[in-house]
Parts: sequence; C-alpha cells; structure tokens
Amino acid sequence: MTDRRSYDATRRRERAEEQKRQTRERVVDAARRLFLEQGYVATTITAIAQEAGVSAQTVYLSFSGKAEILHRVADVAIGGDHEELTIFQRTTWQQLESEADPARQVRLLADLMAAIAERMAPVWQAYREAAATDPRAAADMAALLKGRHESLTRALRLLPEERLRLPLAECVDSFWTISSLDGYLLLTGHRGWSHEQWRDWLRETAVVQLLSPS
Repeated sequence: MTDRRSYDATRRRERAEEQKRQTRERVVDAARRLFLEQGYVATTITAIAQEAGVSAQTVYLSFSGKAEILHRVADVAIGGDHEELTIFQRTTWQQLESEADPARQVRLLADLMAAIAERMAPVWQAYREAAATDPRAAADMAALLKGRHESLTRALRLLPEERLRLPLAECVDSFWTISSLDGYLLLTGHRGWSHEQWRDWLRETAVVQLLSPS
C-alpha cells in the first residue's frame, strides 16, 4: 500500500512538472509573438497572459518579469526549441567537433550561425528596444554578445593553429563581426539579401578570412 501511495505521489509530481513546463512554453511563445508584433515596451504581462491563455499571476509564478521572459525567448531562438540544452550539447555542435577538414568546419560553423541568426534576428530587434528602457534587458543583451564571442572562441579552437590566417583572438573577432546579428539585419532588412544569400556569403567569407591556404 505504501508503495502504491509513493507511486501515485510520484505520478502527480510528474504531471504537475509537465503542466508547469507546458505553461512556461506557452508563455514564452506568446511573448515572442507579441514582442515581435507590437514591441517590448508596448507588451504587458497581462497581454502575454491573455495570449498564452493563463492568468497574469501564473506568468509571475514562472517568471520575474518581461526581461526574464525575453531572455527565455532568446534561449529558444538560439537553440531552436524549448529543450534545456546548451549549444554545445546539440547535434550541430557535435558535427562540428567531429569534422576533420578545417574548411568544412568553418562552413559548418557558418551554417550554425546562420540558422541562429534567422531565428534570433527578430528577437534581437526586441532586445534593442528593451535595452533602452530596461536595465535587466540591457545586461542580458551584453551577456548574449559576450556569450557569442566565447562560443566562437571555443569553436575556432577546434581548428589547427597552423591553418589560421591570423592569431586566434583576431580570427574570433573577425568571425564574431561578420556573423553578427546587426550585420544580418542590415543586409537582409535594408539591402534585400535573402537568408540563403547571407548564409552562403558568410560561409565563403569566413573560409577566406580565417584560413590560410592549405
């Protein structure tokens, strides 16, 4: 009897955790839609709650405020889904690590950055607006830039040092710049480039800038 009670209690906890997870995902998805449609400042917690089909109190039980929700929206955009995985735990990164050819490694990294840029660019525009009025969002935006630089450093360390055209730090700065979300938004938003055109440009430009001839 005790075992049955313990089993039932475990199942209840699992169901509660699953419901909590699904609620958080609905809130994040709703917030993304509203941030992109009407902007960060104009979007209220009440509006997010209504869009997600929950109460404002439920939103506050899951998140401290809009800045934390935007942070999670960015996490989902970077990862491509709601899984609680770092970029280093994902299949695309593992493919990058297992590739032996430096030029193919650089192109794989460019493909990864392009996929992230396509999902993250609209969120980055929301961050620009948020950072102007919300100190937490401004700090998160700076942390995202720093984290991107650190991830690229880790990625380019996979390349043979003798194949790098420049010292590692300069290679990282170069790739960090040409793959930036601001650059992506300029070319796709103001110059009419397609996502595919930007991705292909990044792939070939990165190979030329980072690698010396073999």
